Amino acid sequence: MTKETRANLEALVSIGRGTTWMAIGSFLFLIFGFFGRLGVARIVSVGAWGLFNIGISLAGFLSIVALLGLPQATARALSFERDPWVRRAVVRQSLFFTSLDAAGVSIAVYLFAPALARVFSPASVGSLTQVFELFSVLVGFTLMSSYLSALFQGFERAQPNAWFTQILGPGLFVAFLALSFGLRLGFTGVLVAYVAAAAIAFVALLLYTLARLPPVFTRPTGPPPLKISVPPDFWHLSLSLWGVSSLAFIMTFADTLILAVFWPATTVGLYSAATTFARLFLLVNGALAYIFLPVTARLARGKAFRVIEWTYVTSTRWIVALGIPLLFLFVFLPGQSLRELFGGSYKAAALPLQILTLGAFASVAVGPVNACLAGLARSRTLLITSVVPAGANLLLSFTLIPRYGAMGAAVAWTVARLANTGFGALALAWGNGISAFRRPLTLPLAVTFAIGIPVFAGMALLQVPGWSIFPLAIGSFGLFLGASLVTRSLNRGDLLIVRAAERVLGRSLPTVRRFLERYMAPDPLPSSPPLPE
Repeated sequence: MTKETRANLEALVSIGRGTTWMAIGSFLFLIFGFFGRLGVARIVSVGAWGLFNIGISLAGFLSIVALLGLPQATARALSFERDPWVRRAVVRQSLFFTSLDAAGVSIAVYLFAPALARVFSPASVGSLTQVFELFSVLVGFTLMSSYLSALFQGFERAQPNAWFTQILGPGLFVAFLALSFGLRLGFTGVLVAYVAAAAIAFVALLLYTLARLPPVFTRPTGPPPLKISVPPDFWHLSLSLWGVSSLAFIMTFADTLILAVFWPATTVGLYSAATTFARLFLLVNGALAYIFLPVTARLARGKAFRVIEWTYVTSTRWIVALGIPLLFLFVFLPGQSLRELFGGSYKAAALPLQILTLGAFASVAVGPVNACLAGLARSRTLLITSVVPAGANLLLSFTLIPRYGAMGAAVAWTVARLANTGFGALALAWGNGISAFRRPLTLPLAVTFAIGIPVFAGMALLQVPGWSIFPLAIGSFGLFLGASLVTRSLNRGDLLIVRAAERVLGRSLPTVRRFLERYMAPDPLPSSPPLPE
């Protein structure tokens, strides 16, 4: 087995193992989070649903800004560095600043809640003040949870983030929401349920971290060196990633907050229903990007750039396979999707949903761009490719939203997403020769579009009933898988999905393996040894 082949298989195994947990976590997060939000939208009015999303957007913004890029920088440093003393120094300093930020920002949000409410919704100051006061502690929980998960992420362990952030927290919210509805606690009960779920999930993650500390916390044997310090580029990378994260938030949530300034909460509620659907694409992409960053850093240390590219291509195809059903449903049947899941009151958000969906799918179809750039430590490129899209989002939001409302917000968000990932993809292709647009992705995608677009366009003309969106989603997913088989676009990395299924089922699936191997393209690397157990 050549060194390059072994590196590729190890990377795919690590990504497959991490992505398996993230996929499980993302699936349950999708189920719990989606039904939790649907529950809120159906329990409260459209205006109250809008206030709820304003609170979540502001809490998310403050969480990202206050983090200073420390979780991502810490994860990369733990993956890249091998000196245990340096790792301990990284954790010690980053933990101190993260804890300080968490406490300070939470207190500030609580104290300035009335002033913030007057800025974002002058017509609903009382209700929005209550939202901000209760969500102030949510900021602190989010900050610390992100940091603790990053410690495990640096060792390519995605389980804690999946268990506590993606499964436990959203699952508890659904349970508490049902309890609140049964006790008729109204909008206040919804807010308390959300904060309580986040608090319990954070405490559980903290206890898990204390009980299962990664190896970095084990005191190294032997005397320490005379001088122990964090890597020279740690703070520079952290600040760069902070800028990228802050700009990414602007591209993701600024449109919602600006819409809240100029339009009533009911308009924000309608737009939030559309963004809830569109951001499902980002959730799928984030599940992979979470583990892709440290794996890329490890491969970059060995200068295995060809391995990174083929790992990148295979991973992107997994993202596209999960995104295809969402694309077809929300572009061709947006009204039916909104009516069936959110209710008839939200059908007016159909056109913004179509615009958001096109931008979201195109932005993830180029792969986990930002995670790859971060793993390669191209912090300057990340910053540059984020500044222009974020600026465009702000400019378009302030220009279009006052006049066009939700439509203007959808256009601003879409342009920002396309610019960010488009510039990043070009930077990866020119600087490192890494691109997702290779035969294993483009050929099955072309076949899927050639068949799926006419079929779904016909369904839209026939005005199919709302219940049909569920079998149509499954059918479109099967269409892409079938196209991948027919065009022989599979490769050895796809067998990792079978390996993950075998682990879950506790039994071997040799028939499935042999079937997939019949449709595999020639291995892009020099040899094709068995996948490591």
